Amino acid sequence: MKKLSEILPGSIPGNFQSYLKTKKVWNDCAGDSIAFLTTVGSTKDGVLNVAVHDQTWLSEIGFLKGELISRLNQQGLEISNINFFYKAKKQSEAAKAIHKRKEMSEKEKKFADKLIETVENEDLRNSLRKAIYAYFTVYTLDDYLNC
Repeated sequence: MKKLSEILPGSIPGNFQSYLKTKKVWNDCAGDSIAFLTTVGSTKDGVLNVAVHDQTWLSEIGFLKGELISRLNQQGLEISNINFFYKAKKQSEAAKAIHKRKEMSEKEKKFADKLIETVENEDLRNSLRKAIYAYFTVYTLDDYLNC
């Protein structure tokens, strides 16, 4: 299978290729949970703009900023800061009805706790606990596994 850029030479602007690289590196460095709840934006003067689609995560993700910058730089991006901002995802009325607050199930709690145990740093572990518990009051384990 050929890439679109091979079929239509010059049709994809260079900055789009840069954006795709940034998006891939972000997804790899941030992990599935954070990548699912964020959208990478532009990068200017070493500052990466990232939209966060959940207000609870917006307040928690700031605790991970230093670690994320370090990971991004290790992957070849030259990032000195990340600007996180809230931006709601557009949803249909049916999707809005699905995402009302709920009780976290015992299965979701066990899954979250196993995920949290993998983080060595206590501050990061506590931040992840708050964020992942909040995630499971909105989304289900199936949502997480199928994102």
